[in-house]
Order: sequence, then C-alpha cells, then structure tokens
Amino acid sequence: MSTSQDQKLIGGRYGLLREIGRGVTGHVFVAWDRHLEREVAVKVLDKQVASDQEIVARFDLEIRYTSRLNHPGIVSVFEAAETPDGSMCYIMSLARGVTLDHRLDKLRDAGDHWREMSLIDRLTLFLKLLEVISYAHSQGIVHRDLKPANIIVGHFGEVWVLDWGLARSLREEPAHIEEAYDELFSEAKEGLGKSTVIMTAGSAAA
Repeated sequence: MSTSQDQKLIGGRYGLLREIGRGVTGHVFVAWDRHLEREVAVKVLDKQVASDQEIVARFDLEIRYTSRLNHPGIVSVFEAAETPDGSMCYIMSLARGVTLDHRLDKLRDAGDHWREMSLIDRLTLFLKLLEVISYAHSQGIVHRDLKPANIIVGHFGEVWVLDWGLARSLREEPAHIEEAYDELFSEAKEGLGKSTVIMTAGSAAA
C-alpha cells in the first residue's frame, strides 16, 4: 500500500528537493532518488505551456535527443516520467558546478577581466566545449543555444553543455514543431533580455 509520501514522488521514486533552474518552458530541480540513494536532476515542463501540443512535442524531442547523446560533457537521461500532478518531466544526472556565466560575472564583480583566466585554462575550456559540440554534430544534433549560461564548469575541471531544448536533429525534425518553438523562444527572449536561463548562484543542473 502506498503512503501519502509515496504519492508525492515522481514514479514512486524521485522526491523534489529544490529548484535550481528556470527556462522558457520548464523548471529544473534537484531530486532525491530513493532507490539508489543519490541526487539527480529533474526537468519539468511548465504548466503554462503544457496545453500547447507543439511545445509538448518539442519537449519530447528534447528528451529523446538528449538521451541519444552519450558523452561525459552531456548529462545522462535516466527516464521520462510524469509528476504526481501530471506534468511531463525527465530525470537526468546532476551536473555539479557553476555556470560559465556565473564565473564570468564573479570576475567582473571583482573588477577583473575574463582574460584574468590563464591562457591554459581558457584553451582547456574551449577544447572541452569543442569535443562536446563535435560529438553532438557527429550524431546529427545541433545545440543552437550555446552560451555561458548553458555551460557548467565542474569543481574538478569537468565541462558540461546543458539545455538541449532548442536542439535540432539534422536527420529528423518536423517543420511545424521547429517553427512553433522558434516563435515561442523569440518572444520569450525579448521579454527576458540577457539570459533565458536563471540559475541559482553556485549550483546548476541541466
């Protein structure tokens, strides 16, 4: 018999702990996996756009595209699911670190320039990003929203490229879904200004 606490879990397994990211169509949470006793990330489709079937289809594409990419610089998708209130979501590995955007902001706040990063650090970061993007392209997937807010730098030198919500498959992509999502993203971008992703300082997930 399931308890009231179990009914609040996603798939009877994942309990949301805190929100760490917010985008145009979804929210990202840290969650606790009760089966394997570990933290994971969960991206939930925003209810405000859940009635738009084309956006729902695009979210489904995001899940499938990300799940196909098997690279250390891309989070692993564990499963697609629904929240207890029926919202679409998917569970993935948690990228621990800070966004490149946050790191550059700290340099600016300290009165430093991004060139204060050593040349070797900049080249290493650039090469790691090239590896991730080159791999995705080899799989026929283009990110299309690469920016500092979507890049996580880990505490041990890891680099992840996050948020494949605007990704496009060069092999398959329904044109009407692509056009609808481009229109939504353009309107939201105008309203939000500099960045379409809001991350909690000092932490991040895809």
